[in-house]
Amino acid sequence: AEVIKIEPHAGDPVRGLNLAGIAPGTGGFTCMYEIWNRGKRSLALDLGAPGANEVLHRLLEDADVFLTSLLPAARRKLGIDVEDLRSR
Repeated sequence: AEVIKIEPHAGDPVRGLNLAGIAPGTGGFTCMYEIWNRGKRSLALDLGAPGANEVLHRLLEDADVFLTSLLPAARRKLGIDVEDLRSR
């Protein structure tokens, strides 16, 4: 499967985690981020920015699955609730 991870504009907070004394970014490598995101493509996208919602919807046109950790109120505010996605 091809997985595209949409990260917050500042990047995934996991990029800043230490593991077993290995500082994030040591040698260009962040251990926990690499483990949990192996094989994924990623894109930083500020969903509150103008036009960002359209970028997300274009990515979803060919998607079989959409997963998010956003709560229902946040999904409704951003226009990415179940009804919004199905209507497109």
